[in-house]
Amino acid sequence: MTKKIILKIGILALLAMIILPAGQVVATESAVYKLLAPLPDLDSVPNNVNALKEYIPKIINLLIALSATTAILMIVVGGFQYMSTDAIQGKSAGKERIKNAIWGLVLVLSAYLILWTVNPNLLTLNLNIDAVTTTPVATGGTLGVGGTFDPGIQAQVPDASPDLSRLLGCMFNNLPSGTGRVSSISDSNNRVGTSGFDTCKTCPRGTQLPQCAHTCGSCHYGGSGSNQSYAVDFGDENNITAVGGTVITCASQLGIPLSSITLRNEGDHLHYEVGCQE
Repeated sequence: MTKKIILKIGILALLAMIILPAGQVVATESAVYKLLAPLPDLDSVPNNVNALKEYIPKIINLLIALSATTAILMIVVGGFQYMSTDAIQGKSAGKERIKNAIWGLVLVLSAYLILWTVNPNLLTLNLNIDAVTTTPVATGGTLGVGGTFDPGIQAQVPDASPDLSRLLGCMFNNLPSGTGRVSSISDSNNRVGTSGFDTCKTCPRGTQLPQCAHTCGSCHYGGSGSNQSYAVDFGDENNITAVGGTVITCASQLGIPLSSITLRNEGDHLHYEVGCQE
């Protein structure tokens, strides 16, 4: 029992001496990390390479080699033990030692071969995290690369509310080619921050003043909310399926509740409201 305990302690100490120094590296003037516990096939790595990525696979290969070497030694010891005694108990112990060494070697090699057969990448260590590629979503009045504007309408983009701007940005990146012609967001003659915008917002709701492009209190003028546009008009009402489907897709992607979006087909254009309170 005492011998087994000493053997286990020795094995743990050996593994500790091999593995613990793995993270200890020293930078040299040549921009190379010098390993304090070098391996037979690895004593340094470039400073732009993760040391563990190179070190751990080498440790695995080394441990497999040590396991094979240990198994062979145990087979030799078992064979010597078997031949050097006439006692049945001694021969049985030698045979048992040989059998255990063979099974241990088979177990180690089988684990490696199974992983290699299933997928060789399982035996590699990749500590690099790939950059996440995202599709830019327009905010603050900047739209994407798709869709079109009627003349002068693009200047109204900064008047859009944050949610409307985000929705338009996503739509312009996802609308089928030739669809999504924006005909109005706010009012070119009465932009946000002007007295004309305030007039069109606060005049009797539903009336139409000559100087206002939309009816008084329209969501294009913020409805009963803040001084921003919560509405957009698409002049290609014949593309209602494509435009409507893109609205649903983008709203889901952006986390905008569909219940906050209203559609009206007003004959000569599609009118969408996003989070408007009239």
